[in-house]
Amino acid sequence: MQQIRDSKIRKVTERDILNLSILSKQFAKEAKQNGYNLSFKQDKFINSFMSVVNNPDYFYLLAEVDGEAVGFFLGTVYRPLFSDDTIAAEMFWWIDKDHRGHRAAIQMLKSFEDWSKEVGATEVNVSDLQGVKNLDKLYERLGYSRSEVTYKKEL
Repeated sequence: MQQIRDSKIRKVTERDILNLSILSKQFAKEAKQNGYNLSFKQDKFINSFMSVVNNPDYFYLLAEVDGEAVGFFLGTVYRPLFSDDTIAAEMFWWIDKDHRGHRAAIQMLKSFEDWSKEVGATEVNVSDLQGVKNLDKLYERLGYSRSEVTYKKEL
């Protein structure tokens, strides 16, 4: 019999800095294994974390399963330079490999969508680091459509 696991999604607080530092480092390591040249700088993370954790233009969630931090979501809202429209954008959405496919990931995205509506966003943009996990089918199932493709070139 499969054990039912207790999952919890909650807003990040300043007390979560250690857990998020560990998860962010794991994210950077996995991204690097998939061709993204991302380093992890602890002092940079701490400064960045402190600048967004209580900023109302950012939405930061922590996913816990059985009391263990297993993932995070960071999104923001912005207005294009030429428009008064508010756009919501996912910046980081990551779940530990052992917990992918668990409902926590979808709960985080749905919470971000709800928050985005509350702050007046007219659309939500999400991304997919190629090679980590193909999210095309998931995004389509959740009502998203492909709108832009990003290319990179290492220098």
